[in-house]
Amino acid sequence: MTTRAIEAIYQEIATLVNDAIPEPWTRAWIDVVQEGETSLDLAGWYETTTTEMLRSFPIPLRVTRDLAELRRRIHGPKGELWQKGTFHLNAEGKFRLDLEYAQMP
Repeated sequence: MTTRAIEAIYQEIATLVNDAIPEPWTRAWIDVVQEGETSLDLAGWYETTTTEMLRSFPIPLRVTRDLAELRRRIHGPKGELWQKGTFHLNAEGKFRLDLEYAQMP
């Protein structure tokens, strides 16, 4: 089985987010929180080009799978899994992933 590059996963998430937003937008993000051992809680938000009012968008199932894959593959300096994250994307295609790691005992 071939492992996808992390950059390819980022690109897929960005494309799916762009496709999920029904109007012109300036920035979008997905907040991710690990709930228990196997569940991710997700919320997608964006700002339109005409107002700074926040709007939500439905998270495609493939994005959920991609974020779960990133969680399995990206670890902190001591091997810890991240517990919270935000995937930021702007309309020009630049993105950033901010992660918070669980405290190790």
